[in-house]
Amino acid sequence: TSVKVGAANCRIQSFGSSEQVLCELPSGVGFEQIVVAIVGKQFSRGKRLLSYARPLVTKVSGCTDTTDSVSGAHVTVDCPRASGGARTITLEGTNFGASNALVLIGASACTNVVHDSSSPHTKLTCTLPDGAGLRKTVMVIQSNGETVDTSQLLYLSYVPCPAGTQEVQGSLTC
Repeated sequence: TSVKVGAANCRIQSFGSSEQVLCELPSGVGFEQIVVAIVGKQFSRGKRLLSYARPLVTKVSGCTDTTDSVSGAHVTVDCPRASGGARTITLEGTNFGASNALVLIGASACTNVVHDSSSPHTKLTCTLPDGAGLRKTVMVIQSNGETVDTSQLLYLSYVPCPAGTQEVQGSLTC
């Protein structure tokens, strides 16, 4: 007897009845994973019964790190508008997945996303895209999985324009 969640084995702990099995969920990511029970040569019809937890970003660092005065969130501000791919930011939290997460800053994707080798589900780094604006949302999307819980979004801000000037629409200049 075995239970599969996606392609991974769920380690059986006990049987509650002929219709119930308790198993230890394998680590993973994903939305609506298919669960299949196998007994001998018979197997259940796969059902989308399980979704892993959404990622949660609890800290963003790499530019000028600070704490938001209203929410108490750990954010980073004054990021260079154009770094030419030279600015790395770090995200900490939970449920990022073991690899291949996507990080969005506003609508722009971070490049070179790397999951930490010792704690891949909780820490990753990426190269900050060039950009402008304040309070750009930071989102993590698991590989094959969920997006960050949007009720708890963190942000980063690029260097603001000097007083008396404003951003040129669609440009990195003031």
